[in-house]
Order: sequence, then C-alpha cells, then structure tokens
Amino acid sequence: AVVQSGYHRLESDFASPFGPSESSSRRWSGRAQVDVPLAPSLELSAGAEVQRERAGSTFIADEAEQPQPVRRTVAGYFAEARWTSDARIFVTAGARLDDIRREALLGLADDNVVSLNPKAGLAWVVDPDASNVTKVRVAGSTGIRPPGAFDLAFTDNPSLKPERSRGAEVAIEQGFGGGLVALEAVGFFNEFDDLIVAVGSFSG
Repeated sequence: AVVQSGYHRLESDFASPFGPSESSSRRWSGRAQVDVPLAPSLELSAGAEVQRERAGSTFIADEAEQPQPVRRTVAGYFAEARWTSDARIFVTAGARLDDIRREALLGLADDNVVSLNPKAGLAWVVDPDASNVTKVRVAGSTGIRPPGAFDLAFTDNPSLKPERSRGAEVAIEQGFGGGLVALEAVGFFNEFDDLIVAVGSFSG
C-alpha cells in the first residue's frame, strides 16, 4: 500500500491592462493505493485520491468588486487490472470515478459533477525471444478536467463546464542492435467536448 499527501501554495501579483491583479491558490491532496496479485498473471491496483482547493483572483469578484474565493473538492476512485500471457500479450483495463464539487459562487448554487472514465490497452510482443523485439500497442481512454480558478477568471464564466475528452492511440516499437536502440512510431486521436481555452485580445 502507498499513501501520499501534499500541499501546494501559489501567490501571483502582476500588472494587467485593467490594473493591479492578484491571484492565489491553496491546494491539499491525498492519495492511497493498494496493489494486489490475484493470480500469477493477473494484478489489481485500486485506490482513491482527494483534492481540496481554495483559489481566488482579482477577476473573480462580486458586483461590489469584492473577491470571491473558489472552493472545490475533487474526489477520484480508481481501479486497474493488468493481465500478462507468456510475456507476449499484455492487457490493461481500468476505470476512474470522479466526483467534482464546487461550492456556491457569485449567485450560482453548489455544482456537482460525477463522471466515470474507462480506459483499456493491449500490447503484443511479436517474438519475445528475438534479439530485436517488435512490440505493437493500442490503447483508448476517456477523461475529464474541471475548470480551475484561472479558467473561471479569464473566461468570466463561473458556470463553466468541465472539459471532457476521448482518445485513442496505436504504436509500434522496433528494437535494433540487440535491444540497445529502439524506435517507436505513434498515431493518436483526441476529441474534446467543452474544450476550455483562454481567448481575447492581447497587445505587447
């Protein structure tokens, strides 16, 4: 079992075209994971992580121009199984359940998003006994990213939705020189819904 904890603090002061600007972030995170062998060729990893954040910015303010902090909790629960067959086939499958909660902000009620994101992968070693190994790999997954305080401030949209993604990749790896050198070619595809980007006019 592995248990991790961390604390992150960020302070930023700068001059913007609209005047002096301040931003800050306080983030605590904790993570726990266990790895369990279920069979000689099958392993399972499972765990959970929690992140608690309080962030603020000059640009996140009420009508009286009083800064309003963004308070958010992100909890994730995950599991992944790995299966191997004769050092030639490697299969990975897992899923992550994200529970994203944001406290009431600028007249908006509490916001809660729950999202299940699966992933799967397959790797095939053509001949594990060859001096120059050839490996083929395919994988696919989905994901979610909630907007941070920076995103809320610079889009001026406190009801901004989380960004969702779907991705897939195909790769082939070829060894040379008895395994001293390896070359890999990868093709990938990513698709996004509600992509979060900062837009606007900037000068200088």
